[in-house]
Amino acid sequence: MNYVSKLEVKYSLVNRPDMYVIQQENCSFKETEFYFHKDHVTSFTDINREIAKFFGRKDERCYRDLSK
Repeated sequence: MNYVSKLEVKYSLVNRPDMYVIQQENCSFKETEFYFHKDHVTSFTDINREIAKFFGRKDERCYRDLSK
């Protein structure tokens, strides 16, 4: 796990890399590393919640189970 002071993620279209949006995130996953914005993670409960959001996107049951 890596803590960073500024975490911005660039989202782009596969076929149009010139079209993109930069968005600030609380956490991000790249290859085998999780990155967390240091101001948004103050406890293991917060870390678990962010990981649950990441893996449980659009699946309320998954998010609920992971964030316990």
